Order: sequence, then structure tokens, then C-alpha cells
Amino acid sequence: MAHARRKFFDSLPKDKVRESDATSVARQGIHYCDQIFSLERSWKDLSAEERHKKHQSELKTLLKKFSDWCYKKSVSVLPSGKLGAAFQYCLNHMGKFMNILKDGRLELSNNRAALAPKPWPSL
Repeated sequence: MAHARRKFFDSLPKDKVRESDATSVARQGIHYCDQIFSLERSWKDLSAEERHKKHQSELKTLLKKFSDWCYKKSVSVLPSGKLGAAFQYCLNHMGKFMNILKDGRLELSNNRAALAPKPWPSL
């Protein structure tokens, strides 16, 4: 999900990066991602079972809304542009994004695992 957010951010025109134009399609994508991450952060101290319940009661609705929005908006942008690539990424990975609904131990982002120290391979 962090990659999806970054792709929407990267699709902003360079002169619009610092502006907060909420009507921009890219900004709307960023906003959806921010909402999803905000919910996850608010549940970080819950047990896996409690988080799973929250995923089902709150996150599922937001992810579905985001998914529907991506499908709807993707048809009106050029697929070869950065915004088109952001939508294509989201549509290609939507099933993976939805996996979080299966288990309260899962996280939206793999950033923590990607940034974790890796063992040095022995030669």
C-alpha cells in the first residue's frame, strides 16, 4: 500500500507537490491511502483478534470504496502516464491489499520487513 501511495504522489506535477488541491485525482488517491494507513495506525495496540474485527467492520468498507474509485477513475486517464501507472499498480495489487482482511496479524505495508536488518550471507 505504501508503493501505491508513492505512485500517486509521483504522479503529481512537480509544481503541485506542495499544494493540497483536494480535487486533483492524484491527491484523492493519496487521501485514500492516508485514510487507510491512519486507521491501521489507530489500531496498532489492539490484539490481532480485535484488529481483525476492525478490519472487517471499518477497513473493508474503505478498501472497497478505494477499489471502486480506482476502477472508475482508471478509465479516464492515459495508461502510459504516471497517474495511469498508479491506477494500474493499484488494480494489479488490489487482491493483495485485500489480504489484510483475512488476518489481524497482517500489516498494510511491508516497509518494516523491507527495512529490517538482513543477515549477511556467508561465503
